[in-house]
Amino acid sequence: MLKPLEELSRSARCRRRRLGILGDGRGKGRKARGPAHYRWRGGNPVPDPAKRRANAYASARRYPDRRRAREALNEAVRRGRLSRAAQCICVDCGNPAAAYDHHEGYDKPLTVQPVCHKCHGRRSRERGEHKGKRGPTPKAGGRMLDGRTWDEYPK
Repeated sequence: MLKPLEELSRSARCRRRRLGILGDGRGKGRKARGPAHYRWRGGNPVPDPAKRRANAYASARRYPDRRRAREALNEAVRRGRLSRAAQCICVDCGNPAAAYDHHEGYDKPLTVQPVCHKCHGRRSRERGEHKGKRGPTPKAGGRMLDGRTWDEYPK
């Protein structure tokens, strides 16, 4: 907390006035944050566990084959038949893996490949599993310059 103005030296009082520093810490040189900002709209919403649980149940009802495949995979990991994905490396890029990918479909629950987060997203986009079923984005190959992408230029 700041000292009251009466307890400060003359130079410190002048400095405070010049900077516009008030008792609550706001002033000319400071950016307003949170409720003090003019565009504040209330912050992040409070998470609703009941709504999340309802969405999880709805997803399990909508995609029962996916739920069964995940349960079988988790059971195999628990029993030690498969190692955890975090202990493996990505089959595409060699980085540490984050999850298993059911690349041949959910009807073969234990035929999986460990992939990192980036490669998992890329694979599911290629299969059309993401929202809107868009497929690859237009700039997936990089920005074009003189008819070539950046990765085609010599290093």
